Amino acid sequence: MEQMIRLKARMHRQETAGPVPAAPLIRTIPYMDPLKAFAPFADEPFAILLDCPKPDTQRSRYAYICLSPFATITAWGADIRVDGEIGDAPEGGNPWDVLNQLTHRFRSLPRPDMPPFQGGAVGMLGYELNRFVERLPSSPGTPLACPDMAVGLYDLIIAFDCFAQRAWIVSSGHPEALPADQQRRARRRADWLEHELGHLAALHPVMPRDNGARADVHAELDRADYLDRIRRVKDYIFAGDIYQANFTQRFLARKPSDLAPFALYRRLRDRSHAPFSAYMCIDPATRLLSVSPERFLKVDRHGRIETRPIKGTRPRHPDPTEDQRLGDELLASDKDRAENLMIVDLLRNDLSRSAQPGSVTVPALNVLESFETVHHLVSTV
Repeated sequence: MEQMIRLKARMHRQETAGPVPAAPLIRTIPYMDPLKAFAPFADEPFAILLDCPKPDTQRSRYAYICLSPFATITAWGADIRVDGEIGDAPEGGNPWDVLNQLTHRFRSLPRPDMPPFQGGAVGMLGYELNRFVERLPSSPGTPLACPDMAVGLYDLIIAFDCFAQRAWIVSSGHPEALPADQQRRARRRADWLEHELGHLAALHPVMPRDNGARADVHAELDRADYLDRIRRVKDYIFAGDIYQANFTQRFLARKPSDLAPFALYRRLRDRSHAPFSAYMCIDPATRLLSVSPERFLKVDRHGRIETRPIKGTRPRHPDPTEDQRLGDELLASDKDRAENLMIVDLLRNDLSRSAQPGSVTVPALNVLESFETVHHLVSTV
């Protein structure tokens, strides 16, 4: 009887904690262009491409395609919606808490010999989520028709090592709780995706830039309002109220009717080859297209946190001698180096709130990194 009680108690803990973490099913497939593999899915809700436009071993080696999540989280402030195959949704008015509950509930045991992401949570975290971390005033801008959080939980992904030209289907079997059910679902989902990849159509060339399609891009703030706000920022700095401000504004445009969002992403990617590029279809009316050279945060499986802030920029030049001069000029610029140091100090302070005391270091300060169109000063914290 005592053994039966202990068994029932253990089963109850497993049921309330969610599926037991297990290693995902991993199936090697022929390497293919991630863009070509993603193209048929680009308009499906919560289809996401984490891209590597110009592979190298330092900044951009892996690409991932995330499809058909078993659960999604969308949040507009404290209004949170959880949809999918998971049964009862977590409760709470804090999107971070809901995300934390679900990622803890559906865990896998990653294989160390594989690309680092092997399924899990992927999506968009909007700036407005800061109000659940800090006490801040409401945003003065006009809100976009876009959620503050849009995250999918993925049991099925394609992982690409773009440097080594290798690819795998990774299928975890979530959200099934029992090991046998997980294995059956993992095989079924991997079979479906492998079949889909066997019928890919040719990827059409990127639309030329001079085809006549133009968008009327305009700033959200007019010139007088923009300059007035800059003056106010300078007054705050002069008064000692702040020591820096990241003052930004939106540039808005109506998308030409004949321009598909994925085609626009491919054009952006073709121009910049930024190492941290991504495409996300949130829903039929909302897409996220990102091409960025900057890593904001990286946290590895051992809990090590890395941020690589960029401050300081010069354009690239087609003439190698002039290009070298511009890079040297940036390295020697007191103004740009001071701005980079300022953001490094800010990030050191922010990370120290979460990191172990004494563990925050700066192994690289004001290093010149050259990208497709610009030189940057980059530091590592």
